[in-house]
Amino acid sequence: MAQQQLATLGGARIVAGCVAALWLGCTADIETPEPLSPVGPEQPSHPVVPGVPGTPGTPGSPTTPTTPNTPEPVNGVAPLRYACDANASPLVDVPLRRLSHRQLVSSITTAIARLAGSESSAVLAESSTQLGALPADRFVSAANKGRDGFERADQVLSQDQADAQYALAVKLGQALTASAARRGKVFGACLADADTSNDSACLDTFLKTQGSRLLHRPFTADDVTFYRRALRGTPISPESLADVLAVLFASPETFFVVEGAGTAPATASLTAYELAARLSLALWDELPDDALWAAAGSGELLTDTGYRAQVARLLGDARAKATLHGFFTGWFQLQRTPKLTDSLTYADYKALVGTQALPTSVDGVLDDVFGAVDAAVAGRASLAALLQDKAVYTRDAATAGLYGVSPWDGVSTPQAPPGGGRAGLFTRLAFLTTGNVSSHPILRGVRMRVGMLCDALGEAPPNAAAQAAATPLTGTEGDRAKASAMTDSGGCAACHRTSINPLGFAFEGFDALGRARTSEKVFSPTTGAVVAEQSVDTRSTPYVLSSDGRPTADAVELTARIAESKKFESCMVTQYFRFTFARTGEVASDQCLLSRVEPLARGGASIPEVLEAFVTAPEFKRRIALEVP
Repeated sequence: MAQQQLATLGGARIVAGCVAALWLGCTADIETPEPLSPVGPEQPSHPVVPGVPGTPGTPGSPTTPTTPNTPEPVNGVAPLRYACDANASPLVDVPLRRLSHRQLVSSITTAIARLAGSESSAVLAESSTQLGALPADRFVSAANKGRDGFERADQVLSQDQADAQYALAVKLGQALTASAARRGKVFGACLADADTSNDSACLDTFLKTQGSRLLHRPFTADDVTFYRRALRGTPISPESLADVLAVLFASPETFFVVEGAGTAPATASLTAYELAARLSLALWDELPDDALWAAAGSGELLTDTGYRAQVARLLGDARAKATLHGFFTGWFQLQRTPKLTDSLTYADYKALVGTQALPTSVDGVLDDVFGAVDAAVAGRASLAALLQDKAVYTRDAATAGLYGVSPWDGVSTPQAPPGGGRAGLFTRLAFLTTGNVSSHPILRGVRMRVGMLCDALGEAPPNAAAQAAATPLTGTEGDRAKASAMTDSGGCAACHRTSINPLGFAFEGFDALGRARTSEKVFSPTTGAVVAEQSVDTRSTPYVLSSDGRPTADAVELTARIAESKKFESCMVTQYFRFTFARTGEVASDQCLLSRVEPLARGGASIPEVLEAFVTAPEFKRRIALEVP
C-alpha cells in the first residue's frame, strides 16, 4: 500500500520530517516543474498583439501590429483561442497535487466539526497556533512574478510545510482525545466507557467510517490494519487514540489530491469518491459534505442525473460564492488592491487626497467587485453583463464617496455613479487605485493587456529601468506625458506605444484614488503644493485586436471595444481552467475541453452555465495526473 511508505511507526512521530513528500521521495525542498507553456491550436493560438511571443520574428520581441496567422477578426470579434485536436498527445501535469492552504484549512475545520461536534470550537482554539503555522500560498502564474495567477497553482513543497503539517497532526490528535467527553464524541461511547472488551471493534468501526472521510475514500481491511499499528498495546489508551488520529491527519491523502493511487490508466475515469472530492474542491475549496459523500457511496454520483443534481446543489451554496470570489481575486489581481491610507505620509499624496474621506481598509473596494459578481451570478447574467455593469455595490461610506454615491444598503437597486465616464468593471476602484499619487497608466495598461485580455507581453529590455530613470522631466508633466516620455523611444517603444500605454491612457479620466477627473493637478513631492495643472487626455488606439487600429475616446469606448471582441470571455475560460485544475498554462490535449466552453461563454451563456460546463465536461471526470517524461 502507498501508506506503507510512511516512516517507521513510533507513536505520532511516525510522520516526522517530509510529510508532504512521502509519496515523492523525501527531500528538504521540492519545487514544482517548470510551468507549462500555453499552447493553442496553432502558433499563435490567439490574435497576435505587438510584443507577444509567437509573432513573426524573434519570439517575445516587440513588433508593430501585424495580421496573425489565424482567421481574420469579423466585425471586431477576435477568433476563438481554442480548437480541439482529438489526436493530441496526453497532457503533462504534476503527478500529485497538494491541497491549497484554503482547501486544507477548510477541510480540517470541517472534519473537526464532524468529529467533535459541540467540542469542535474548543479543539480548533487549542490547535490555532498549529493551524496558523501552515505556510500560506503564493499567487502563481506562468510569468510567476507574484502579481497574478492563483494560490491553487502554488505547488511548491518545503520542509516548513512538512514540519507544520506534522505539528498540526500531533496537536489535533491530542486535542481530540483530551477528555473522556471528547473521546466519546470522536470514537463513540464504546471507547469512552469503562468496558474495554469492545474497544477494538469500536476503533475498527471508527476507522471504516470517520477514517474514510478524513482520507476521502473507502477504507480497506489493509487500511484498518495499518492504522491500528499506531496503538501502544492493550487496553487502548487515550495516548494510543491520539496517535491513531495523528497518523490519519498526517497521511499524504489528507494533504494531497490522490487519484488512482498509481494503479489506474492515465486517462481512466475517476471513481465516485475521487469525483466527489474533485468536484467539492473545485467548487467549495473543501472536501465532500455528507450529501455528496452519500451520493458517491450509492453510485448516484456516477449517473448523469445524480451528478448534475449535485453540481446544482454545490453551485447554489454559499461556499461556492466564497470560492468564486477566490477565482476573481486571482484573475482580477485583487490581492494587489492598495490600502488608500497607507501613503498619507507623502506630501504629494496627502495633497491629492485633500479632504476626501478614505476607506481604512480594502474591504469596501473589494466588496464592490464581489457584489457585482454576486449580482451577475444570482441573476444568471453573462460575462458581458458583468463587464458593463456600472452599479456600485459597496456598503462602505468612504468607498462609495469616491464614486460620488451613497453606500448600497444591500436591498434596494444599487446606484450608478454620476456622469457618463464610468464604463463598468474596469472603472471600479479595484482596477484604478494605485496607492500613491500617480495614476500609473503603464501598470493599468499591463494589467488590462495581460490580465483581462490574456495576451502575453515580451520581457522588458534589460536597460528599461535605466532608460526611464534617465528621461529628462520638468516636474510639471501629467501622468500620461511622463509615461510617454519614458517609453516612446528606444527598446521600450514598440510594446508601449501599441500594446501597453494606449490601454492605460483610456483610464486617465480617473486619478490614483479612482475618482473621476477632467484635469490633473501636479503636486510637489516635498511640499504638496500644486506646481501645474494639466488637461486629461483619454484618447488612444488600444489595439484590442492587433489588426484593429480604430481609436477610442475614453474608458467607455474601450470597454465597448473589449465587449465587442469577446476576448474578455475567452480570457475567463482560460483563467477558470487554470484555477480549477491548479495549472499555470494549457497544453494541446486541453484544447477539446476549452474549445467546447469558449463558444458558450462568448455566446452569452450565464456565468453559472460556464462553470457548469467545466465541471460537467468528460475531461473533468477523468484523471489528469499523467506520466511526466
